[in-house]
Amino acid sequence: MKKKNYLIKFHYLFILVIPALLFSCEVELETPLERSGYEEPTSHEELLDFVEDAVARSENMEAEIIGQSYEGRDIPAVKISRDGYGTNPEMAKMLIFAQLHGNEQASKEGALLLIKEFAKGNLDEFLPDIDLIVVPQMNPDGSEENQRRNAQDIDLNRDHLALESPENQALHNLFVKYMPEINVDVHEYYPYGSSWEDYGYRRDFDMQIGLLTNINVPEELREYQNEVFLPYMQEQIEGKGYSFHNYLVGGVPGDGKIRYSTVDMNDGRQSVGILGTFSVIYEGMNGRDRYAENIEERTKCQYESMVALLEFTQANKDDIKSVVEEGREELKAAEAGQTVAIETEYVKGDEPLELPLVSFDDEERDTTVTVEEFYPYVEMVNEVEMPSGYLLPYEDEQLLNLLQRHNVEITGDFIPEEYNIYRYTNVDNIDNLTVEQLEELPADVPYVYVPIGQLHSRMVTLALEPESEIGLVNYDEFEHLTEESDYPILRVYRR
Repeated sequence: MKKKNYLIKFHYLFILVIPALLFSCEVELETPLERSGYEEPTSHEELLDFVEDAVARSENMEAEIIGQSYEGRDIPAVKISRDGYGTNPEMAKMLIFAQLHGNEQASKEGALLLIKEFAKGNLDEFLPDIDLIVVPQMNPDGSEENQRRNAQDIDLNRDHLALESPENQALHNLFVKYMPEINVDVHEYYPYGSSWEDYGYRRDFDMQIGLLTNINVPEELREYQNEVFLPYMQEQIEGKGYSFHNYLVGGVPGDGKIRYSTVDMNDGRQSVGILGTFSVIYEGMNGRDRYAENIEERTKCQYESMVALLEFTQANKDDIKSVVEEGREELKAAEAGQTVAIETEYVKGDEPLELPLVSFDDEERDTTVTVEEFYPYVEMVNEVEMPSGYLLPYEDEQLLNLLQRHNVEITGDFIPEEYNIYRYTNVDNIDNLTVEQLEELPADVPYVYVPIGQLHSRMVTLALEPESEIGLVNYDEFEHLTEESDYPILRVYRR
């Protein structure tokens, strides 16, 4: 009888203890790319499974599905925080999102590697100072096909004003929910184009970082990025063994301008930078096949560059928060009469650019080229005075929905007698654009009011002015704004 009891007890011991021992010896966490031996980039299904596994291993992480792609694939965001993202005002809030372009695989893989290291506790030293959200894959549909655009055939990095894509709508909903001080849009650039092949040389920067270049972004924020942030990042990234440069675009030397990247606020960097956010773009070097070539080196460079940003943020947290807060307060305090640059251009610098290049076929021919046609500065071509606000036709649901998605303040509280009201005419022939003052508000059209004194002051002006080089009138879906001679959006000044 006793023997039988011992057997029963041993049986229960086996049931209870052995699984616990097996759990304590759980499999080492690896990204899907690592598990493939750096042979195959992570699929969307693998990404979802990895995020679930990583979050389950850390008390400092939680996952949220922020939306779905055009073809219905989930877009996960991983929140990494000691106290809960956004709950502690002392923290610097950061958002990193990757793979807006589906054929830039290492941007996603670097973000997954960052998530892994946080899940393992290897980056816990940043948690006392930084709340982090990582969205490792913004374009799952494009990634599955290894194509730049999403399944709507939209370039997601040119859709941050119109927000046509569900992917970018989800991202901006996330941003306005938490208003992070720091924003990082992670990409790869392609140095292997046919013009460079014909030239015989290519750029060879493992990482390029683009800063805020739109001159409507608060000046102190732009200066801080140029004078403090960029030199730090160059030193850190080069110290990790990678080559570095401020992000350059343009053709081969001697064939057109070479300049820094776009000023347009329809990309992932400037679109939130115009709201006073410390926002940058990462451009790691892509592989020749835009898929798996050199994927291990590309991924590790992206990861180390993200860690360098965390290091910079931790060392300069108070300064970053201060310059962002001051910039946002400046935007909120905008008044009628202040100017906004609605058209700009890059202009030539005083000094040429010394550009190191790598030979396509013989490393002994590597060289440095002096680029005379270097245009590093942005100057205003055309400006407009901000009004006190804008009146938008209430029946234009498309326009109102877009501004609401951007979290723009819209109100029905408008007293016509307290304002002078102006209308653009001849917008169907923009070269003959004129302005006329209205004696009274048209009685047959209901309007809503967008006041200029808000965080989106410069963004709204750039979006709604018909002469703006990056305004809504440049998009097919808003061509109705210029179909008639009279512009339907009115400008108002308080008397």
